[in-house]
Amino acid sequence: MSGGLAITLDRAGDRVQAELALTPGPAPARLLAGRGAAEAAALVPLVFNLCAVAQGRAARAALGLAGHDAGEETALRQEHLRDHLHCFAVAWPALLGQGPDNDLLAAAGALARGEGAALRERLTGRAADLGDLDGPGLDRVLAAGETPLLRLLAALRRRLQPSWGRASLPAPTPSDVAGRLAGGQAPLCETTALDHVAGRPLVAALAAAEGRSLFLRMIGRVLDCLRVLDPRALIAPALAPAPGVGIAAAVRGVLGHRAELRDGRVADYRLLAPTDWNLAPGGILARVLNALPAGEDLPFLARLAISCINPCVPTVLAIDGRRYGPHA
Repeated sequence: MSGGLAITLDRAGDRVQAELALTPGPAPARLLAGRGAAEAAALVPLVFNLCAVAQGRAARAALGLAGHDAGEETALRQEHLRDHLHCFAVAWPALLGQGPDNDLLAAAGALARGEGAALRERLTGRAADLGDLDGPGLDRVLAAGETPLLRLLAALRRRLQPSWGRASLPAPTPSDVAGRLAGGQAPLCETTALDHVAGRPLVAALAAAEGRSLFLRMIGRVLDCLRVLDPRALIAPALAPAPGVGIAAAVRGVLGHRAELRDGRVADYRLLAPTDWNLAPGGILARVLNALPAGEDLPFLARLAISCINPCVPTVLAIDGRRYGPHA
């Protein structure tokens, strides 16, 4: 269950002004109040099912329940994989007027079939791990265009300038998440798939060369997809930085849950999704959209920007009276 987001872009000369109207989703306290901890933890991923596995991890940490097993880690990797492959196979090709890559969509079950290594090669070829490359190394890989995804990245990059949509905010810390869940003030932050790969050499190289550009955000999604396909890559456990608070990493950013129990039953429950950070007034989605040029490529650039920030709610975009979407 979720709300919805309507984005309207207005042009003022060569500048863009974004207006974001968010319809809230269901209040978790209303859905979970009066339930026991185990019942509430089981219900959370059924109701808030966009990133169901990550939601369940955060809920159990908030409710003080036991950790996860190996099967849950595989399911979480699968959750990341499905989200990214839909972007690579549907959303990004559509920006270039191409149809969906149905074969790539069908590969979303690769982990369950033990075919993660084959899918990694299908995505990026026999090149070294993209995350270990520097800028010139990436240029060479894109120029060679060994796979459809690499050719797609190259084609999209040719239509971009580093300054278009460039904006950045810090990632929220666990104390930021806990404080905001408790009703306190928190600084403006952003949380996206880029969080999961922020330490990779390629991310550092691109950030130094062009800042947090749209292309860097695209690379963040690709590297996170490759990360979950690598069995050696660690999956961060859920955190409990304060009593009643659970934090888990989801494909679209950090999730925070806060549970208050009385006599073993939920008295209050709060959820903080990536959307709550990224769609805040003056937040990262508005900043990225406002940093786009107001030319004829605005519909292309805006849809690409939305795919990079990846809101957790169905999103409809309107420019000059024309509607695009939904992104989901």
